[in-house]
Amino acid sequence: MSYSDVQRERIVRDIVNNMCESSHLSNDLGSEDDFDAKAEELRELSDSNLKSFWESWVGEWLCSIGSEYPSFIESWESVEDEFDNPADWQFEKLLNNGKVNYSYNYPMYSSNYEKISKDMFED
Repeated sequence: MSYSDVQRERIVRDIVNNMCESSHLSNDLGSEDDFDAKAEELRELSDSNLKSFWESWVGEWLCSIGSEYPSFIESWESVEDEFDNPADWQFEKLLNNGKVNYSYNYPMYSSNYEKISKDMFED
């Protein structure tokens, strides 16, 4: 599978937002420049490596979500017969329309991923 520019940007922003969240929660705050540099590195990855990176950051977090997020759990339970795990379900949503069932308290980028459009990538 080959991801479009829009899909790749959604994946990159989601990973960076997750890193910002983790950084903030661990009090190991990186600078905006650090996160911009990480985003640029991610944009250079192949599609398969980008997905693997997302799975290791965001995917693992999503699979560990518990009762502290009851609305996420309820939504997952309504589709769990269709997907192997919450990460697969949310990755599909991220690719298809950007409307995921989670958000971040300390994002670098807006979590409103559906607003990312192909116009951003035209010269």
